[in-house]
Amino acid sequence: MAEMEPTFENIRYTTMLYHAIDDLFTVVKNSWFTYEKINEDTKEVTIINHEIFINKVGTDHSQPVTFKPEPLQWKSFYKNKKVEELNENPDVRQTLKYEYEINERTTGGPLTTEEVIHNWANSRNISEYYKAAFKPVINSKFSRNTFERLIERIQESQEFIPMSAINIKYNQPQQILNQFFMPEFATEIRESFEKKYVKVFLKDKSRLQEIQIVLMRLPSVKNVNITKNNEIDLTVYPNKVYSAEELEKEIKDTLTIIFQSKPVAPIIIDDLLAGISDDIYQKILDRIHYFGINLEHFKNVYTHFDEESFRAYFLPFLNSISTSHSATGETFNKIGKTDILMQNQQGETVFIAECKVWGGEGQIHPALDQLFERYVTWRDAKLALIIFNKSAKGFSEIIDKAIGSLKSHKLFKSFHGKTHDSTAAFVFQHPEDASKEVRLELMLFNCVRD
Repeated sequence: MAEMEPTFENIRYTTMLYHAIDDLFTVVKNSWFTYEKINEDTKEVTIINHEIFINKVGTDHSQPVTFKPEPLQWKSFYKNKKVEELNENPDVRQTLKYEYEINERTTGGPLTTEEVIHNWANSRNISEYYKAAFKPVINSKFSRNTFERLIERIQESQEFIPMSAINIKYNQPQQILNQFFMPEFATEIRESFEKKYVKVFLKDKSRLQEIQIVLMRLPSVKNVNITKNNEIDLTVYPNKVYSAEELEKEIKDTLTIIFQSKPVAPIIIDDLLAGISDDIYQKILDRIHYFGINLEHFKNVYTHFDEESFRAYFLPFLNSISTSHSATGETFNKIGKTDILMQNQQGETVFIAECKVWGGEGQIHPALDQLFERYVTWRDAKLALIIFNKSAKGFSEIIDKAIGSLKSHKLFKSFHGKTHDSTAAFVFQHPEDASKEVRLELMLFNCVRD
């Protein structure tokens, strides 16, 4: 916007847009939660949502709602906490007009209490961002207008406004909403010389290279280019045996998994860390578990995966958890190439994982031998064995068989129980030193094709 021509019309319409967005950030109601119960056995939380509307007298109280937080959320906010402790200082959340008018009403009704929890927004930061962006290019002398009035003007005028920097056609109100409240990604099938391909648009342009790497690993993808037209985006070409429609579906399923995770701060921040603490080790395992569970929901993505594809699927997510550590695949450690290797900036190994597609309990001991004898050095102590079931029925029986097989291994020392429905913690004797121990997490994911 700062680069646009400072004509009267441009400044007038920019100011109108600013006032319209400012109107959308008007507070409609305040809400807060009180906690009724925390169930440590089922890892569930029961809450009541309370709301005060700005234009209404009195407080609305919801019925008690029980929900199951995600593993990281449970560990960070609820584990070993008492109801009285959580209710001592309740967080008050302001619902803004755009959330109420657009998000809630277009979904056919108000957001549920659980949806509100998962769509928690920091309205003050958002407000500061858009005000700072508009400040150099607006004229406060123009009269204020509401968001509804701006839309009415757009529909009445049916004209294009020459604001090249924000590149919006003002006779299309949805494009205005997309510019400021767009989803994390969008796709579009296009055609050139009778060949179809898929364009991928990202809200966060800083993630272009990351997403390019993720998409390049999909079976349906032939090539992914970062291209610059009106904006920087991704151009994705399908492999010969895939249609553009199949390619777009696989891209959407994959990116949905990625962006459902919500960006988080790196969980490893110590650049000098030689190993990793038990807490960091558990956070890495929680991240793998979270994305593995998400993968189970997207059959279109995992159907064509082999061991190498499953391994490659996790690497971008593991690389997102630290600014000082890197996760690589098929990397030499000791005398072989391990599937997943995390190292710090000094090249010291902090985490090793081996990926296998389930082929029966007879494969467990060879997999452990491969992991211990070929990849684990004297200093390595945090491991994972990740198994993907692609064909066998009876996943519960597979979990039991895998656990039983690990317990019968010659280096087995102790079983620390299940950490999730399909993951379990073990301690083994270090293969090079009987006085040392290594921790190993068994992680199984059910990716059956039919």
